Order: sequence, then C-alpha cells, then structure tokens
Amino acid sequence: LRNLLERFYEIDTARITKFITDSLLSKNLSVIAMAADICGRKKIEPGLPVLSQLLSDSIWNIRQLVARNIGKIGNISYTDSLRKLINDPHTYVRMRASYGLGIIFPSDILDYISDVLDQERLIVRNNFIEGIKKRDEPIDMNFILQAYNRLQTTAGKKSLVLLTPYTRADRKSRRIYKKLLKEKDPDIRKTIYLSIFSGENEFWIENMKKYSRKEPLADLRQFINKSF
Repeated sequence: LRNLLERFYEIDTARITKFITDSLLSKNLSVIAMAADICGRKKIEPGLPVLSQLLSDSIWNIRQLVARNIGKIGNISYTDSLRKLINDPHTYVRMRASYGLGIIFPSDILDYISDVLDQERLIVRNNFIEGIKKRDEPIDMNFILQAYNRLQTTAGKKSLVLLTPYTRADRKSRRIYKKLLKEKDPDIRKTIYLSIFSGENEFWIENMKKYSRKEPLADLRQFINKSF
C-alpha cells in the first residue's frame, strides 16, 4: 500500500498529500506509521503541522516514528519541536529526535550539543552522528573542534570524532586534525583512526598516514601502520 501511495503521489500530488495528512489523524498506529513514513520519504511538508502535534502523543512509539520523519523532511522550522524530545523519558524517542536534529543540523546546534552527545546511551549519541552523515554536504572540521570543547564526557567526544572522515578535504581541516591529535586521551585518538579507516576517504587516510609519526603511543602507531 505504501508503494502504491508513493506512486500515486507522483501522479496526483495534491490529492495524495491530503489523504496522507488525514491519515496521520487516524487512531490506528499502523496507519499513522505508514503515513508518517511516506511523509518522510517523499518530504511532504504539508504534513509537518500534524506530525508536530503528534510529538507530544502519550504513546512513545508514535513520538519516535514522528520525530524520525520530521527529521527526514528536514524543515529547519521544526528544530525546536525535536529539541524538546532530547530529554524524553524513552530512549528510542531521544534517539529519533537526535537523528532528526543531525539531518537538519540547525545553526545553533552547538548551543545544545552537550545535551545530545553527553547522553549516557550510545544509541542516542550515534544516531545524531548518523543523521549528520545523511546530509548532502561535508561537515566543517571546525564544528568538530568547537563541539569537542563543549562536551563533558569521553563517550560524547568519541561519538563526535566519528565524523572526521565526513569533513571537508582541505588544508583547514588538516590543521584542525593535527590539533585533535594532541588530545591526551588515547581512546579518542584511536577512535579518530578507526573512523578514518572505516570511512574509506582517501584524503583522510593519507593524512592519517602522514601524521602517524606524531602519535606518541607506539601501540597506536603500529595500529595505523598495520591497518594498511
């Protein structure tokens, strides 16, 4: 049914948009889930007002699926709606809200970066990172440095530096990378190396090789050399 509705949406956008928006008001969870999913997949912005109302639903499953699809639509006007769910009592709701915020990536994200990445649950932190990876443009390496300095936990910093191979490939990024290598915690540096290795970005792989001699721990230098 979802596939059919998505095909019909391309043929008669106005009528299917109204049908999907009306379906969001259903009392049936499966119907709401399907409608919200189509809104997210097709970026149906007229559905956003209803989706936003559902963010305060008493059923956590509705809150989480709605948060996810608001993020996928990507309208920055609904950032505050998602931000309110960062402290939701249910982990999956916080996870989806963080994912949505990562996709939208609002200009004031640094103001509450700690609220997202210093959370205890790994699934919440890493969904924010995965949301950022879904963006069409690379991240400014300076964002990582600024966010890093605002985080309080090692766990949050380790999640953050997973973005390293998804940053711009330029000299500025290289300079900031060298600053991050001065981080005292070897777990942070190892996470950076692992992220570069798994990211398969040639620019960052070459930089990791080039600056491997600056790594103070012999074990980590060997780890880099053995990885290639």
